[in-house]
Amino acid sequence: MEAWWTANVVQPFEELLHSYNTSSNRQSADAVKKRIKLAQTTGLCNLERNLNWTRFPDFIFDVVGANKCKVVDVSENQLEEIPEKVNLLQKCTKLIVANNMLLRLPDSLHMKSLKVLNLSRNRLRKLCALDLPNLVELIVDNNELTELPESSFGTMKKLEIFSCSENRIRDVTCVSVCASLTDARCERNQIEKIPDEFAFLRKLRRLRMDGNENIRTVPSDVFKHCEGLEELSLKDTKVTAEDLREVEGWESYELRRQKKVEKKIDGNVMLLNGMDDGLERKM
Repeated sequence: MEAWWTANVVQPFEELLHSYNTSSNRQSADAVKKRIKLAQTTGLCNLERNLNWTRFPDFIFDVVGANKCKVVDVSENQLEEIPEKVNLLQKCTKLIVANNMLLRLPDSLHMKSLKVLNLSRNRLRKLCALDLPNLVELIVDNNELTELPESSFGTMKKLEIFSCSENRIRDVTCVSVCASLTDARCERNQIEKIPDEFAFLRKLRRLRMDGNENIRTVPSDVFKHCEGLEELSLKDTKVTAEDLREVEGWESYELRRQKKVEKKIDGNVMLLNGMDDGLERKM
C-alpha cells in the first residue's frame, strides 16, 4: 500500500511542486499526505492553487473516495475538462472549478446533492445538460457562452442565485422557469431585452443587466408581478428613468427601492454607489 501511495499520489505531487522555484510552492510529501488525509476525514477536497494541474485529480476518487467528498475546490489551476466520472460524487454539495482553462464539460452533470456550482473564469463556449435538482447557486461568469441550455433550468427548482456576467449570451428567457430565483446577474452580455417571462420570477429581489447596450426598457409585468424586486441595475444600457416612469408598475418598484436606500442609511451600512442603478432621475 505504501508503495502504491508513493507512486500514485505523493510522487506526482512532488514532481509538480519541485518544478517551481518559489518557496511558497515547496511542500514535503508529508504535507501532501496531510492534505489528502484531511480530505478523507472531513470530505473537503481542496486542490492546492497554482500548481498548473491540467487534469482533474484522480486522488479525489481513488484515495479520498467518491462517497466521501462533500466539497471539491480545484480553482486556479489549468484544468481543461471535467471528466464524466465527476458524476460519481453523489454526496458533493459544492463543486468549484473557477479560474481554470476549461473547454469541455461532461455530456451532462447529474449530481443530486450539489448545491453550488462555480465554473467562472474559464473558456467554456457552451454548458452541458444540467440535472441538478438541489442546486441553489450557479455561477458561470467570464466564459465564452453564447447561449444557455434551455431544458436544464426546468430541473433547477431550488435555484436562488444565477450569475452569467461577462459572456456573449443573447437570451436568458429560459431562466424564467426558476421560481425560487432571488438574484440574477447578467451584466455585460449581448442581451437585447429583459424577457416578459421574468414576470414569473415572483421571488426576484435583485436583477443586474448592466452593459447590455441594446436593452431599452423593462416589461411592465416585471414591475407588477415581481413584488420583491428592490434592486434593478441598468448601467450602460439605453434605459432611462424618464422612460420607465411611463411603464406601469414603476412607481411601486421605486417606492421599494427608496425604502431599501433609507434602511441602509439608517443602519449605517450604505456604501459608496451601493444603490446606484445607473438611471438618471430628473427632480
